[in-house]
Amino acid sequence: MLGSTNTLENLGGSLKLIVVLGHSGCGALTPAVDVFLHPREYLPLATKRPLRSILDGVLVVVQTSERKLIATFGPTVVHRPRYRKALIETSIADAALAAYSIQEELRTNAYTGIEAAYGVYLL
Repeated sequence: MLGSTNTLENLGGSLKLIVVLGHSGCGALTPAVDVFLHPREYLPLATKRPLRSILDGVLVVVQTSERKLIATFGPTVVHRPRYRKALIETSIADAALAAYSIQEELRTNAYTGIEAAYGVYLL
């Protein structure tokens, strides 16, 4: 997730904190949720490689968010009127998961003195 080991080494020990910040109205998560809910919408985007790369990366977050919503509210949550909006907002809040993953990667690779934090910015 953090890229190559050289990325951290090149910072010369100056990196102390990695912040993962989700935000409302995210231009990546909204289309990812729409593609998740309506997979046919993926086909026109599949030929746009940069966009497809971003979507593919955040679709995992959307799928995880759906599982959380179903586990919390039951399987009928997907039929509620504001489910799409809830799925978008839950996906944005999953910045915490990304921060945790980064922290675990740092720990696993014995990078000490670097922490990961998260937040959600409501625009």
